Amino acid sequence: MKKNTVSAFLLLSLGLAGLTANAQTTPEAKAKITSRYDQAEISRVRAELKEYNEKNHKRTLELAEANGWPLVLEYKKGQYSYLSGVTDLDEPIYKATDNNFGPSSSAITARVNHLRAGGSLGLDLQGQDMVVGMWEISGALTTHEQLVGRITSGDGVTFNGSTTDALSSSGHATHVAGTLIGSGNGDITAMGMAPQATMLAFNSSQDNIEALDAATTEGLLVSNHSYGVPLANAASWMPGAYSTESRQWDQVMYSAPYYQAVISAGNDRNGSNTNDLLIGNKVSKNAIVVAAVEGVANYTTPGDVDMSNFSSWGPTDDGRVKPDISMKGVSVHSSYPGGAAGSTNFTSSYGQLDGTSMASPGVAGTLILWQQHYNEINGEFMRAATLKALMINSADETGSFPGPDQKFGWGLINSKRAIETINGNGETSIVEELILNPGQTYTRDIIVQGDQDLRVTVVWTDPAGSATTTANDQTPKLVNDIDVRVKAEGDIFPSFPWGFGDFLSLGAVKGDNAKDNVEDVLISQDEITPGVYTITVTHKGTLQGNQAQHFSLVVNAVTDELNVRDSKYDNVSVYPNPATDVINIQLGSGVQGTEGSVVMYDLQGRIVRQFNSLVDKVDVSSLNSGMYILNIEYDGYIESKKVMVK
Repeated sequence: MKKNTVSAFLLLSLGLAGLTANAQTTPEAKAKITSRYDQAEISRVRAELKEYNEKNHKRTLELAEANGWPLVLEYKKGQYSYLSGVTDLDEPIYKATDNNFGPSSSAITARVNHLRAGGSLGLDLQGQDMVVGMWEISGALTTHEQLVGRITSGDGVTFNGSTTDALSSSGHATHVAGTLIGSGNGDITAMGMAPQATMLAFNSSQDNIEALDAATTEGLLVSNHSYGVPLANAASWMPGAYSTESRQWDQVMYSAPYYQAVISAGNDRNGSNTNDLLIGNKVSKNAIVVAAVEGVANYTTPGDVDMSNFSSWGPTDDGRVKPDISMKGVSVHSSYPGGAAGSTNFTSSYGQLDGTSMASPGVAGTLILWQQHYNEINGEFMRAATLKALMINSADETGSFPGPDQKFGWGLINSKRAIETINGNGETSIVEELILNPGQTYTRDIIVQGDQDLRVTVVWTDPAGSATTTANDQTPKLVNDIDVRVKAEGDIFPSFPWGFGDFLSLGAVKGDNAKDNVEDVLISQDEITPGVYTITVTHKGTLQGNQAQHFSLVVNAVTDELNVRDSKYDNVSVYPNPATDVINIQLGSGVQGTEGSVVMYDLQGRIVRQFNSLVDKVDVSSLNSGMYILNIEYDGYIESKKVMVK
């Protein structure tokens, strides 16, 4: 039997004994999340965003007055957009909500019903003590019976039910909020994805800097953004382009790597517009962009998932997979002020809307449940890259060809499988957060029985790329290019990840992917020879700043024989923990040799202590207080321990 070897910094599979789960709403949980962020870098990014936003706002008002641009624009009959800024070429940017006025429930489509009381998994995940963010063009009706008492306005914008403002009277924000956190009170069929969660809500005018602040001061983990630039309002170069807005959102998420923005894809597809329709933050690498499909009552094959007739398709100009995931966005039933035309019933009325605006909160609300469950069993929340890797790895196949496409993304979201993957971590699946140092290679051996497809997914929060104002700029925006290969024992050639080739009409292809910050390797059941498979993770060129890159690994369909070594053998113990002066290392009887090494890292992946032998003590008296990772290598294995220095 081959040994499990690791040639990279292992940041633990977070199933650690002695951890106590903290609800996201507690000060302790917020501090735990935000303490892991680089506050100096956050201050730098915040200052950059603030300066850009202020200059852009001033320039927008100047140009609007000079050119007679309206502040509110009716771009379709009954649908309005607002002047939100100007491009780097001084062109107006008008943003609007991504809904159409117009079933299987969203919860059933996403398999969230399996997570609720009475579901097949024996759980009761309803977002208890969790917070989801929502940015909207207008405010939600906080007094609606589905929402009352559970929305905190981050900037004071709410909808009071009597305004005639064209941007508020649509009730869009109230509908989205209901899909996210609707309680079911008054209409059980309008229950949201996380009916016991609370919400932090904002107007979208300063969304990037507000999201950065909410993530880095409040510990916000997931937010929804159901708005964007309609194609009718966009400059000709903008569709598919990695714009300044795309870059800024990547900056926000890279600065706060536990925070995940979920963004609607848009509704601009029609007979003449098909591919290359994504604009602005919908092109961001680190965002989760959501396509809208019809409701799915019972998924059995890809043919069960029907694309809506409006959802905007990718890919990006540099050939990345976007949208990322699909969700019900047709005839979504939710809270809706004045549901019937002319109605003045605001607090207990409902409506059905179509749009990627309706699909996106279905995903965001689902993801907050996954974070809740992961924290309940591990005492930790997932990094955003882990959340995204889990989403991709567990998604159902969609479309006409295997693999991702520019229509559905990586597939249809599947909560049941995602939770089963979390539950099986260390036995039938792998969910790990790791760090790859410059020039290093990570390898991991797994045993595969071949009773189902094998899927190996790696995702990393990539640094922001260089923005463009050029149409169809195909220059890759990927900064750190990580590669994943999976090879069966005895095989000469490895299996490669999915990516887009030159002909989208023929589907995705397997090969080297130098565009996406996702590497997804799928080996179908009929291709599997049962036995040992080796996962190898490397990187091309240099990592930005010659700094380590965090990445997340999710694998399904493994046995427990070669899985998480430290949880099965526990050959190393460290004490005291927390420590003040010295950490003692005690090797168990399972250690057969004396050769090995001890390396200690901070949470940025920097080596702070290194020994080329199996020492029994590590002096930490001069280290700053905080969390560190201690890697002890012996007999060809690495065990990783989290240690706290006071």
